[in-house]
Amino acid sequence: MSKEDNNKSKFIKVYFIYAFILLFGVAILGRIAFLMYIEGPNLRKLSKRQHIRIEKVNVLRGNIYSSDNVLLASSYPYFDARIDLSYKAIDNEKFQRNINPLCDSLVKMFGKNRKYFYKKIIQARNANNRYLLLAKDLSHEQITRICRFPLIKKGVTLDAVKKQKRLNSGLASRTVGYYNPLSGKGVGLEMAYNTHLTGTSGERVMQHIATGVMRPVYKFNTVEPKSGNDIFSTIDTRTQDVTQSALKECMIANEAQHGTAILMEVTTGKIVSIANLTKNKDGTFEEDYNYAIGESAEPGSTYKLASVMAILEEGKYNSSTIVPTGTKQFGDVQMFDSHHEGYGYITLQEAFEKSSNVGISFLADKVFSSRPNDFITYMEHFGLTKEQGIEISGEGKPKTNTVGSKTWSKTTSIPWMSIGYEVKATPLQILSLYNAVANNGKLLLPQFVSEIRHGDKVIRQFKPVVINEKICSKNTLEQIHKMLESVVENGTAKSLSKSIYKIAGKTGTAQINYSSRSEDKMKYRATFVGYFPAENPKYSCIVMISNPQKNRQYGGEVAAPVFKEIADKVYATFLKDYAGDYDTTVEKTVAKNIKIKTPPLDVTPGEMPNVTGMGARDAVYLLEKQGLKVALQGYGKVISQSLPQGSGYNKGQTVTLALQ
Repeated sequence: MSKEDNNKSKFIKVYFIYAFILLFGVAILGRIAFLMYIEGPNLRKLSKRQHIRIEKVNVLRGNIYSSDNVLLASSYPYFDARIDLSYKAIDNEKFQRNINPLCDSLVKMFGKNRKYFYKKIIQARNANNRYLLLAKDLSHEQITRICRFPLIKKGVTLDAVKKQKRLNSGLASRTVGYYNPLSGKGVGLEMAYNTHLTGTSGERVMQHIATGVMRPVYKFNTVEPKSGNDIFSTIDTRTQDVTQSALKECMIANEAQHGTAILMEVTTGKIVSIANLTKNKDGTFEEDYNYAIGESAEPGSTYKLASVMAILEEGKYNSSTIVPTGTKQFGDVQMFDSHHEGYGYITLQEAFEKSSNVGISFLADKVFSSRPNDFITYMEHFGLTKEQGIEISGEGKPKTNTVGSKTWSKTTSIPWMSIGYEVKATPLQILSLYNAVANNGKLLLPQFVSEIRHGDKVIRQFKPVVINEKICSKNTLEQIHKMLESVVENGTAKSLSKSIYKIAGKTGTAQINYSSRSEDKMKYRATFVGYFPAENPKYSCIVMISNPQKNRQYGGEVAAPVFKEIADKVYATFLKDYAGDYDTTVEKTVAKNIKIKTPPLDVTPGEMPNVTGMGARDAVYLLEKQGLKVALQGYGKVISQSLPQGSGYNKGQTVTLALQ
C-alpha cells in the first residue's frame, strides 16, 4: 500500500471514531432529555418513595438566663422512643426471655396496664415491625432510664428523635418574650436576639422502612447541628420576684387597670427587674403588654423635674425663688393645684416638693413663653423627645408639642407642658432621666443583656452606652438632688421618709381623661419615680399604676408603697455591706414584708439536700444559702435535681433543678 493510501485509511478511521463519539453523545443527550421531560414526572414521584434521603436535624434554641444564672426561657429537649422488633434485630430466644421484664419496666415507668404493652409488643414482633413507637415526648432523664430496660439494653435499636418545647419561667415574661418560627414574629428578648438564639441545623441519612416511616441509617449525624447561643440578661430573679409580687398586690388592692414597675442600676443602666400587669375581665392579671417600654403617655408631675432643670439651667432663678400657688389663668384656661386654695407664696423647692402645678408653670411661662423652642431644646437634651433605641422592639415614641402645630397655643402650651401635659413619654424614658440625675448627669441607654455565650465561651459582652455625658450643670444638679430629697422628707412622698436608708424622688398624678368635667368619671395615672440611697445612689426605680380605684389616685399613696417594697428587698439583698449605717433589723423587716420562708429542713453543710417536691422559690433560697448556684428548667415544683441527695459539692457549683 502506498504512503498516500495508508494516510487516507488513517483519516477514515479517525473520522469514524469522531462520528461514533458524536453519535454516542447525541444518544446520551437524548436519553437525558427523555428522562427529564418524558419519564421525569414519574421518576420524581418514585424518588419520594425511595429508601434513602437526607433529613434536616433540628437544633436546640439557646437559653435566656437571669443575671443570677436562673433559666428564664429554655428549649427543653423531648424524645420519641422507638425500637426495632424485627427478626433480624433479635432472635426468638432473646425476645421471649426479655419481653416480660420489658413490659414490667414500662408499666412501672408509664403506669399503663401490663396487657397493653404486652399486646403492643407481640403484634409488632409478628408484623416484623422495625420501628415500634414505645412512648412520645420523653424527657432526657426518661430516655436515659428507658435505654437501660430489658430487651432494649440487649442491643435492640432505640431511636431518640429530638423535639423541643419552649418554656418561659414566668418572670418578666413579656420582656423575655417569645418567637414564632412559623410567622417570624415575636416580642422581647426572644425576638431581639433571635439570630443569636437560633443555631445551625444538622443533617442525617434516613432510610424508608415502611409506609410513611423513616429511621436513621447511621448512629451519628452526617452534619452535626450547632445549638444556639445563650443570652444572659440583666434581670435578677431575687428582685424580679418581689417586683412582680408587690405590683400585683397593689393592683389588686386598688382595682387598677394596668401597671408597671422597673428597677435600674444607676451607673450601668442595667434593668434589674421589670414587671407589667394587665387586669383581665375575670379579675385576674397577666403580662400581655410591655407598658414599661411601649406605653407613651402624658406623665404628669414626674415631668416637672425636666421643667425645673430647664428653668435652673437658664441661671436667672434658683430653688429659693418665690412663686405663687393655688390658681392661675393662662390665656382662656385656668390652672389649679390639687389643693385649690394653694399654699400662698412659697419657694420653688417647696412648690416642687408639694407638686404645685401653678408654682412651676408660672416660672416656666415666665422664662420660656417668649422663646418656647428653647424649652423644647432642653427637653431634647434631657432625652425626652425621641426614642432611646433600645434593642427590644415596640418602644413608644415620645411626643412634645411644637411651635406651629395644630395643638400649639402661645398662652397655654408652655405652662401645660411644664407640668407633664401636651407631652408624652414611656415609663422607661422617664426613669432614664431620673437615673441620669442620680448618675451625676450622665444619661445612659437602658440595658437588658449583659452577655452572649456559647457554652463557656463569651461571644459578646455589653458595656454601658452613654446617650448624653452631661445633661445639666453641676449647680443645677446639686439643687435638683436637694429638691428630690425634699419631696420625700417634707412633700408628697413623706410616707417614704421613715426608711432607714434615704430615698429621693417625685410623685406624679396625671389625669388621663382631663377633658371630662365629671368628678366621678375622672381617671388617673399614679406614679412614683426616684433613686436610693439618696446620698450615693445605686438603683433607680419607677412605679406607674393606671386608673386606680377606691378613691385613691395620688402617686404618693398608690405607687410609692410599691417602690418602697422593691427598694427594701434590694437594700437587704445587695446594699447591706455597702451601707455604712446599715441596721441589721432591716433583713427581718424586709423578709417579713415579702414573705420569704425558710424551708423547714435539716441541712448538713457540704451535703446536697433533697429539694424535690419543693416550690422553685423555696428550693432556690435553700440552695443559694448553702453557697450553690441554681439553674431552673421548666416551672412549677422540683421533680428532679442534678446533684443527688447526700452528695458532696463545692461552693459556687451549679445544681440544675427540673420543674413541672
